[in-house]
Amino acid sequence: MKISQLSVFLENRPHSLLEPLQALAAAQIDLSGIALADSEQFGILRLVLKDWEFAKSVLEKDGWVFSLIYVVTFGGFIGITTFLPTYYYDQFGVSKVQAGQLTMLAALMGAVVRVFGGWISDHWGGINTLTVVLVVVAAALVGVGLSAHSLVLTTLLLIVCFAALGAGNGALFQLVPLRWPTSTAVAGSMIGEIGALGGGLVPMLMGQSKQRTDSFLTGFVVLAVFSLLMLGVMRTLQVRWTRTWAEKGGRARSA
Repeated sequence: MKISQLSVFLENRPHSLLEPLQALAAAQIDLSGIALADSEQFGILRLVLKDWEFAKSVLEKDGWVFSLIYVVTFGGFIGITTFLPTYYYDQFGVSKVQAGQLTMLAALMGAVVRVFGGWISDHWGGINTLTVVLVVVAAALVGVGLSAHSLVLTTLLLIVCFAALGAGNGALFQLVPLRWPTSTAVAGSMIGEIGALGGGLVPMLMGQSKQRTDSFLTGFVVLAVFSLLMLGVMRTLQVRWTRTWAEKGGRARSA
């Protein structure tokens, strides 16, 4: 039986061993063995496990950054789609059928534009595309929260928001094979799983916003702030990304 080993470099500081083990436990990755060699300043953690590629994706910081961005683009897409019929029904007093039709109109835009997001990312770069996407999503969400008096304006802003989310989904997966060329499927599976789980948090967040403030505005603002937070993280890390595995803006490197 073939057994794989994954070596992890750790700083010698409090809780540095706990962090990777907690991450693996959260991803339900079982260990067959573990060994640690340390010095005064650093240590090497050796993990014996079956699926080392999946474990590597979990432990790499880039994997978590990609996953959290996907929480915005794909998790936001799922979560807002789930929440919208209730929002239309409660906020504007439309019938349940009309609420479903308006939700479908916005969600359809996101599904169609996803292909365009991938296409423009191939030519302009996934990082550049995601920069625009995250800004547009944040602005549109705040706009939706502030336009609760107008059904037409709310719907138009949601169409813009869903179009950006769809483009963001395509842009993110333009970057995945550039970052993980030999384990694209594994990395994509992890990112997709975490992104989908994030979608379940949106209806809960909006429900708490309505319950505590008697308005959905706070929920929309929280989502917008998270989008901008991930924009800041991505723009910080893209300096290293464009030096190691991508061209400027997130385009594929020439062969």
